[in-house]
Amino acid sequence: MSNAAVVIVLAIFALVLVASATVSSSNNVEDNASNMESFSVDAIESQQAGKAKKSAPKKKKGGRRMELAVQDEATLRSDNDLERITVWKRAKQLGATWVRQMFYIGEVHPCLPATWIADAQRKYTRFATEARKYKLKVHITFTGVAASWGAACGASTGNPDIAYYKQFIAQYFQFFYKLGVRRFSLWNEPNLASFLCAGTATSTSDVDKSTCTASANANAMKFLQLYREGSKVIRTLQKRNKWRKVQIILGEFAGHGGVRFLERLLKKTKLKADGFSWHPYQYCNPPSVKGGGKYIKGHCRRAMGGMGWLGEAQKALKKWAKSKRLTTPSGKRVPMYLTEFGYHRKAPAGKPKKPYGIPESYRAKWYKLALERARKAGVKGFVLYQFYPRPQEWDTSLLHSNGKYTKSFRGIHAWAKSRGYKVKKL
Repeated sequence: MSNAAVVIVLAIFALVLVASATVSSSNNVEDNASNMESFSVDAIESQQAGKAKKSAPKKKKGGRRMELAVQDEATLRSDNDLERITVWKRAKQLGATWVRQMFYIGEVHPCLPATWIADAQRKYTRFATEARKYKLKVHITFTGVAASWGAACGASTGNPDIAYYKQFIAQYFQFFYKLGVRRFSLWNEPNLASFLCAGTATSTSDVDKSTCTASANANAMKFLQLYREGSKVIRTLQKRNKWRKVQIILGEFAGHGGVRFLERLLKKTKLKADGFSWHPYQYCNPPSVKGGGKYIKGHCRRAMGGMGWLGEAQKALKKWAKSKRLTTPSGKRVPMYLTEFGYHRKAPAGKPKKPYGIPESYRAKWYKLALERARKAGVKGFVLYQFYPRPQEWDTSLLHSNGKYTKSFRGIHAWAKSRGYKVKKL
């Protein structure tokens, strides 16, 4: 090949290389531009998302919802299947998650025939099983009764021998624990002579009540003994069997007088509890009234402040926690439970009239006000007592005798729905 030919070939080759480099450079620029564009878009979107996340208002955390509970021990331990199942279904309609039940010494006392005791155990086993079926947690209150209606074999159960009482608690704590119960309280309304009497109890003309020869201080000391010994038995069994921790609730006091009753105890000792419980019935008063003079003309002749004293009761719990007189096992302030509440119905025609029957229009309005007052006061649990009417005994019923809703039931349902409870359609 001549020199001229070689020069021409080299020139062509050089041109090809230059063209190739130009294309490659152009492609790289386009790729880089594309990558930069992609990066920029991603970065901007990410930044915008971050800003949006920061600027978006935080969802308000829903406060702890007050437990809604029910109680109708006479119905739920009865063999009336229709009424019993109706109570369970009505409880779910209200969005209730707990049920409280009394367990009386007089139902299983050793002096009774073995068949009677076995029948009582059968009824309470069924009760716990049905509660589990309807997804309600159970709170059991162990108690005796000083009044004649709670006697066993003719003897009062309102002042139990401590040795027998410890055996009773040991046996039936294990009985209920194995049925899934994890909340207990020790004695009902110990500040009333009708339930606890450290002396001799004498029945009055009102079968629900009795008088007591013991002083208020003696009764308070008796309750302190029952609470301490019962708690010790429960905690010992729990530890020995390596069972899950249970709650022991202090109190079940009647009215705001229970705060004074407990004050008497705490001047002499310190106590631990998982909760403080009382029964703040208002009788003839709306929930905000502390008592005295607020009568409904022609219907109600008894005024008492229970619910009206919520603020003072919470202040007392705060004071006792600060002084370490009453705290939870972890040293915190004890939460409050209202473990019985209701407004009495006007007695039906032909039935004995209690002095505190209230027209349904008042009851329907006051129930909602009471629930809202409790919620705002930081109450942890609220027990509605009761469902079926017992006009000759105690009638704060929410149902008619045929199981239909009262206006009060409908009002409670509306309140629960407005507060986010899982109610069921009526």
